[in-house]
Amino acid sequence: MNPFLIVCIIFIFIFFVIFLIALLGRLCGSHALLPAPKDSGKEGEDYVAELLTSLCKNEHDHLMNDIILYDPNLKSSCEIDHIFIGSRGVFVIETKNWGGEIYGDDEQEKWTQVLADGNVTHKKFSPVKQNKTHIRFVEKILYRRLTERVQIIGRIVFVQGNTYHIDSSYVCTPFELAHILETEGSDITPAEQDRAYRTLRSHLERYPITKEQHLLYIRSRHSNE
Repeated sequence: MNPFLIVCIIFIFIFFVIFLIALLGRLCGSHALLPAPKDSGKEGEDYVAELLTSLCKNEHDHLMNDIILYDPNLKSSCEIDHIFIGSRGVFVIETKNWGGEIYGDDEQEKWTQVLADGNVTHKKFSPVKQNKTHIRFVEKILYRRLTERVQIIGRIVFVQGNTYHIDSSYVCTPFELAHILETEGSDITPAEQDRAYRTLRSHLERYPITKEQHLLYIRSRHSNE
C-alpha cells in the first residue's frame, strides 16, 4: 500500500478517536452542559424540562413542570420542579444549577457550596431533604386517591454535573437521567400512569394556589419556628 495513503488513514483514525473522546467528555463531564445562565435556577429547570420532554415516549408518559401542591389539612404547600410519570413509576425531580464544588450527603441538613477556588463558601439546605418533603406531598395525594400504590422515586439533578463530592444515591447528572427513568422503580401499566396523572391534575384544579400564596405559607411557617 502507498505509504502516503497509510499515513492519511492513520491521521484520520487518530482524528476520529480524538473527536469521540471530546464528544464523550461533553456528555459525561458536565461542566459544559449549560453556559453560565443569568437566572441559574430558572434556566436550569428549563434545561431539565426540555430533557424530560424528549424522554416522553408515548401518550401515557406525562410530565408536569413547576407545580405547587397544596395540603388543605396542614394548610401548607410545596413547589416541585418536575414530576415525570413513566413506565417505571412517578419520579419527583428537583433541579439544582449550583456552580462550584458541592459537598453533602443524605444525613446532612446543610450542604456546602465552594466557589472562587475555595475563597467563597455558602451553606445550602439539603436538596435531598427538600425533595423528601415534595415526595410526601405527592404520596398523600396519590395514595389517598388510588388503590394501586405506584412507586414514587425522588431524584435531584445537578445540571452542571458537579456531583463528585456528593455522597447520595438520590443525586444524578442530566447525562444519567434517561437511564434512571428506564431502570429505577418498578413497572406500572399505562392505565396506572394515566390515573396517577389525572389524580395530580385533579388535585391542582381543586386546590389552586399562586406562587405569592405559596411564599406567604413559607414565611408564615418560618416565622413560627
